Amino acid sequence: MASSLVLPSAQQLAGQWSVHVQQNAEQRCSFTLQVFGHALTGGAECLSRWLEGSVAGWIPTPDGIAVVSEEGRKLLFFSRQGDHYSSKVSADLTLLLTRTAP
Repeated sequence: MASSLVLPSAQQLAGQWSVHVQQNAEQRCSFTLQVFGHALTGGAECLSRWLEGSVAGWIPTPDGIAVVSEEGRKLLFFSRQGDHYSSKVSADLTLLLTRTAP
């Protein structure tokens, strides 16, 4: 019998998060995922340095978290990997996303 992934609510994912380069934990950004408007605040500029575009928000998905621009364009996708999320930005850059506080 096949199982399907459950879409987490914004309330389940909202809170304090931290992202760092897998190969160098000192390259770190902290930010907050907000429920209202799916805003990403307090570190969007920092996260944008690894992307082509300005980060404005986020969207929960059944298998991860999508980071989006103001226009709603997906800039990055973090897939769930047990107790954290990861995103391979390029051949030599993988970002790890972990919750730091609800």
